[in-house]
Formats: sequence, C-alpha cells, structure tokens
Amino acid sequence: MHRQLQDGAEAAQAIFQEGQSDPVLKILDKVVQGIKHGTDISENQEEISKLILNQESRAELIDNILLTHDYDRLVKYVRARKVLEDFLLLACQRGDLSATEALAFMKIVMTESETIQHRVKAGATSVKDIINLVSKADYAVQAKEADLTKKFDKTTPQGREIIRRLAHRLNKVQKGAGGATKTTIPD
Repeated sequence: MHRQLQDGAEAAQAIFQEGQSDPVLKILDKVVQGIKHGTDISENQEEISKLILNQESRAELIDNILLTHDYDRLVKYVRARKVLEDFLLLACQRGDLSATEALAFMKIVMTESETIQHRVKAGATSVKDIINLVSKADYAVQAKEADLTKKFDKTTPQGREIIRRLAHRLNKVQKGAGGATKTTIPD
C-alpha cells in the first residue's frame, strides 16, 4: 500500500509538471491571476487570440478528421462483429449454446434483422449515381478537377460560360452514349 501511495504521488507530480509546461494552461493561469488580482490582461491578447479565434473552423476541422478516423474504426468493428456473429452461428449450429445463451443470441439476431430491414425500407442502401458519389469522395478526382479549373483561372466570365456550356454538351453526349465514350480535353 505504501508503494502504491508513493507511485501515486510520483505520478501526480509528473502530471503537475507536465501541466506547468502546457501553453494553454499557462495563459489560462495568467488570465485567472489577472482577474483575481484586478491586473491588466491585455498584454496577453496575442496569445489569447491564437488560442480562441476561429473556434468554429477549428472544431469543424477536428470533427471531420475524427470522422475520417471513425470510418477506419467502423471497418474494424464490422470485421469483429462478423467474426463474433460467425462464431455464435457456428456455436448455435453445433448446439454449443445453453438455452439462455441461445435466447440471448436469438434476441440479437431479431434486433439486427429489424434494423437491417428498416434501413433497406428507408432507402439507406439505394444509391442513384454511384459514379458521382465515388468521385465526390475521391481525393484524387477532386485534385484533378482542381488542377483542371486552375487552367481557366484567368479566363473571362464569357470564356468560362463558353467552357461551361461545352462541358454540359459533352456530359449530355456521354450520358446519351451510356458513358461509353472517353473524352480528353487538350491543354
């Protein structure tokens, strides 16, 4: 017990020391001390601005990065779920489950089946334009489009309208041919 208390004190001290070097905590301490003692905190304005400006944009950026990370986690969880479901199905087929386990597994199967049916009925699985959907999500396609639009940056508004109309006609021709034609735009 004595060792645990000593380890706990050492860990607490390390956490405290780490907090002392944290720039956010440093500026927070300066602001709190200024408020507490009634001193001028405007001398810290530049540091405060770096920390608090554009919070909505920062939050959106972090949220989108975390969402991308969650896509990766989703794949891992779906794989794990498949392994577990296969294991339970095999155990069920072999008769390895007790009556209680079989009833619990049956409840899971029923709930998941209903969830899948609701998603299908709600249209969650119907994608009308798969090519457009994939190209919107594909970074490489987005980069190519950005490069292509850079070629027309210095074009006049009339020139851009002519290009837009030509592109529209080209898309109509491609759709009319079932998208079978391959078209390139010369440099």
